[in-house]
Formats: sequence, C-alpha cells, structure tokens
Amino acid sequence: MIEISDAVKEGAQAFLAREYKTVAIVAVVMFVLLFVSLGMWTALGFIIGTAGSAFAGYFGMVVCVMSNVRTAEAAKKGLGPALSVAFKAVLSPGLWSLASPCSASPFLYGCQSFS
Repeated sequence: MIEISDAVKEGAQAFLAREYKTVAIVAVVMFVLLFVSLGMWTALGFIIGTAGSAFAGYFGMVVCVMSNVRTAEAAKKGLGPALSVAFKAVLSPGLWSLASPCSASPFLYGCQSFS
C-alpha cells in the first residue's frame, strides 16, 4: 500500500507542478490586463485570490493523497470507519477554500477606501 501511495503522491506533485506553471503564465497576463484596465486594487485582489486558490489546491491535494491510504486502511474495518476518515479529510481543504476569499475581501475593501 505504501508503494502505491508513493506513486500517487509523485503523480499528484507532477500534475500540480505542470498545472501551476500554466496558471502562473495566465495569472501574470491577467494581472497586467486588470492593472491597466481596472486599477491596482482589482489586480491585487485577483493575485490574492489566485494565490489563495493555488494554496487551497496544493493543500487539498496533499491532504487527499495522504488520506487515501488511511481511508483504505480504515475500510478493512468497515464502511463506517472508511467514510469517517474520508469525510474528515475532505473537510479541511473545503474549509480553507471557503475561508481564503472571505479573509481577503475586508482587507481589499479597507485599502481601497483609503486611496
């Protein structure tokens, strides 16, 4: 089971590395376009949102890959323990995804009102 887990982890890391290279190129282009057309605060908000999304994606991938082995091990004891481990693993990245935009919004609103 550890061999399979290591292979899945390696594949997930390769996927994220490739995806984030592509997203970074698009994000830089979008940042420049937003900065020129809508201003610094909109562009800054976009970058903060992109960074929060990237962190949530990375964090979610790490948690899910690690929890797959734990879920498989718990499944040996039955469906209930396996679902319990799986739901707890999904809850953490899900809450981060909800919290990151909510924490950045007041900062950006406050900064924009002072300019």
